[in-house]
Amino acid sequence: MAQELNAFEKEEILKIAKNGVCHQNDILRYNSVSGRLETVATFNMENLPQFDALLVIGGFPRPIYHAALVLRAYEKKFGNLPEFMTVGKHNTRGQKIPASEVEMTEQAMLKLGFGRDYIMKNHIEPTGCEINGNVEDIRTIVRRSSVMNRKDQPRIAVISEHGVLLNLAQTLSFKISDYEFLYYETPQTPEKERMFVCECFDGYFIDIIIAAAFNSQRRWNLDRLGLSDSKINLMPSFDVIRKYVDKGYVFYMSPAMLRDLGYSENKIKELLDMRRLEVLGDDSAVNSGMEEAKVERIAQRFEEMIRKIKE
Repeated sequence: MAQELNAFEKEEILKIAKNGVCHQNDILRYNSVSGRLETVATFNMENLPQFDALLVIGGFPRPIYHAALVLRAYEKKFGNLPEFMTVGKHNTRGQKIPASEVEMTEQAMLKLGFGRDYIMKNHIEPTGCEINGNVEDIRTIVRRSSVMNRKDQPRIAVISEHGVLLNLAQTLSFKISDYEFLYYETPQTPEKERMFVCECFDGYFIDIIIAAAFNSQRRWNLDRLGLSDSKINLMPSFDVIRKYVDKGYVFYMSPAMLRDLGYSENKIKELLDMRRLEVLGDDSAVNSGMEEAKVERIAQRFEEMIRKIKE
C-alpha cells in the first residue's frame, strides 16, 4: 500500500498543487494567427473577461462547481452567456463509469438549472481517451459553431481541476495554437470541503498532483509548451517527485513517465500493479479497492455536491 504522509509531506503536496495552477506570465505561446509569442492568458472571478465559449474539461467533479459560478457571474456582468463546451473520456484509469465524462458534466449542469438547449447545443461523443481525442473534439465543436467558426481566433475560457491546469494549459495552447485559450485560476478546495476521491489525501489526489507537476517539466515543444524561468523555479525537483513515487503514488503515472524518472521495467510494473490494485481492487475479491473510487460512491458524491451548490 502507498505510505501515509506526515504533516510536512501533506503541506508539500498542497504547495505543489498550488504551483500547478496557471497564472499570467507562467507560459508563452506562439500565436499562429499573429505570428508572435504571447503570454498565455488567465482569469479569476475578480477580472472576468469576455469570451466566446466556456470549456469544461471532464474527468474531475469540482470544475463543474466553478463553471456554474463563472457562468452566473458572466451573465450578470455581460448580460448574456458564452457558448458551453465540454469534452472528456468514456472511462478513466480503468474505472467502469456508467456514462462518458462529457455526459456526466452535462447532466450535472442541467441539474444546476442551466437550460437543456444551452448545455446540449455543443454535445459531442468522445472520440478518444487521451488529450489528442479532446483536441479533436474541441476542434469539431468550434467548426460546428455558427459563431466560433467565423472567427480567425475564437476565445475559449477553460476550467479544470486545481493543480492540473498548468499542465493542461501547456498542452492545449501548444496543440491548438490558432485558438486563444484563457485559463481559470482554479482555487484550492478547503480540506474540510473535499468529498471526492480525486481531491482527498486518502484517495488519489497525491497521484494526480505529482503526475501533473512532472508532466509540466517534460517533453517541451513536443507535447506541451515550456514554462517561464520564474515558474520553473517553483516546481518540485525530480528527487521530490521520486520521493512520492517511491511511496507508491503512481496511479496517474504512465510507464513512459516512470522511465523518464529512471525506474526499471520490473519496478515500473510492480509500482503500477500495486497502486492500481489498491485503488480499483480485484474483481475476484469482495470489497477490495478504495470505497470512494467505486462508481456508485462517485455518483453519490456528485449528487451531494450539486445539492450543496443549489443551496
